[in-house]
Amino acid sequence: MLSLTDEIINLSDRMTRDPAVQEKNFWFLVSAYLHFLHKDFAVARTFLDQVEEKNETYALQKKNLLFYIDISEPTVLTPDWETAIYEKYKDAFSGEVLEKERWGNHVLYTGTSDFVRDVLANRYYLQQEYAKSFLLTHRISELEEYPHPDLLDALEEFYRKPDKTPLEEYIASGFTVHSKSYGHPENYLDYLRGIVRLTEGDLSGAYDSFRQADPEQMKIRIPKYVFGANLIACMNCAPDTVMYTDYLGHFPFIGQEMDFRELTAILLRLEEIGAQNGPLSPEANYLLGNFFCNTSRLGYYRHLLRFNTNNGYNYKYSIYTKPDIYSDIYFKDYPTYYGNTYPQAQKYLELAYAQAKDKELKAHIVFALSKCEQEEILERNQGATYRRGVPLSPLSERKYFKELMRYRDTSYFREVESRCKYFGYYVKSNI
Repeated sequence: MLSLTDEIINLSDRMTRDPAVQEKNFWFLVSAYLHFLHKDFAVARTFLDQVEEKNETYALQKKNLLFYIDISEPTVLTPDWETAIYEKYKDAFSGEVLEKERWGNHVLYTGTSDFVRDVLANRYYLQQEYAKSFLLTHRISELEEYPHPDLLDALEEFYRKPDKTPLEEYIASGFTVHSKSYGHPENYLDYLRGIVRLTEGDLSGAYDSFRQADPEQMKIRIPKYVFGANLIACMNCAPDTVMYTDYLGHFPFIGQEMDFRELTAILLRLEEIGAQNGPLSPEANYLLGNFFCNTSRLGYYRHLLRFNTNNGYNYKYSIYTKPDIYSDIYFKDYPTYYGNTYPQAQKYLELAYAQAKDKELKAHIVFALSKCEQEEILERNQGATYRRGVPLSPLSERKYFKELMRYRDTSYFREVESRCKYFGYYVKSNI
């Protein structure tokens, strides 16, 4: 029994042979399209050759379909093929790189050039030429949704590739960065890679990346408060009203503001001091922990590693399962994902706590660790229920709230108790 598709194809083919049919060109074109969709490329060409080009509409459709067949038929896209196909269809490839429109959550692609880009993106994806695949349907700045390190490496390798074919030169035009905030493409990729490495806690790698980028072109200034600590969660409050900068005065190399290169240099110096087990080591590790707390999903500077301009709520702070970008047909609808930085904070804070002897400092560290604990609980529960901004997790899970009770005789304990409502409730419940 024939499938519905086969029946439709057979019907169209019969119409091309029926002497009573007057618009043969129409049916030749329909059959050519149907066989093309069925991947019968040779048969599609046979019908297409019979389409006369006197009618302007038919002529255009014939030209477009021939283009589709030429890019779909080869089993491998080689450099020789790229050169030949670009020369043959130079006019079709000319023009600006892909412009997209959104309708709700959907991306709309229209026109011959968009279809061609989709097909080529899929073909290159299957050949594991991921940079070409990505650039055919995305702007380079869309990597800010998920700056995947492997894809960044592939893009840089492609960008620096010598002797590109004409088609590759066309694809490389997608390196245009649609933002005045960033520098040249290679600097931009270094900047993205620096963000990835910083998120992962690779301070040396991040510094090396930011050294390649031009911070003046990025025009991003980071205040000293990024090393501070907040007792209340108020994202729209000015930093000097919620961020405490205790212990910063012991490290004069931390300026009022810094760019990413200066920031990572400071982080490296703090890490070096923290590893020496000297009198300033616990404080250095505490400041390192604060930085990674502040840049976590719930931190005051959560936007810093998310390519946002402020810390107002954004979908980028949602908890997502890490996506596999190599499990689709190509990179269409590129996902959003960012690793959280609280594990890095926890590492430095635990080291600081083990080193610290001063009770006030220990109280500071334990409260910072309680923030990491809150992040961990939320992540484990995939975003717990909220009431007035406070996650409803059992107080019995609060290991570091219990630990903080050991420092009831410190001034910082009293500060936390009066300003952090959740901890204040915990204290009253455990009197």
